[in-house]
Amino acid sequence: WRVDDEMSVAASRFDFIDEPVTVVVTGELYVDADVEAAKLHASIARVHNFGEIYCTKEQMGALQAREIPTRKGEYIDSQAEPGAEPEPGEQFERIGNAGTLRI
Repeated sequence: WRVDDEMSVAASRFDFIDEPVTVVVTGELYVDADVEAAKLHASIARVHNFGEIYCTKEQMGALQAREIPTRKGEYIDSQAEPGAEPEPGEQFERIGNAGTLRI
């Protein structure tokens, strides 16, 4: 599966997969909360994440176990409250020189 823009995946989609698939994400992938992590893990051979994957923490573990080590994309907890504080060790991208001008 190639996700260039935006794609949502329902649990029923995994009922019709004969062989594990490779997922390439350059856009946004939304995994429905009712997709079982074990079924997700069994149905996916590899994950190439260069975009954003929204999923539960259990699904995140299943997907990260299949990810190639690109370290380019993000996994976002779809059940976290908006504006929640980052967990310990989690960092946000920041601009270090914002508002500074040197001549």
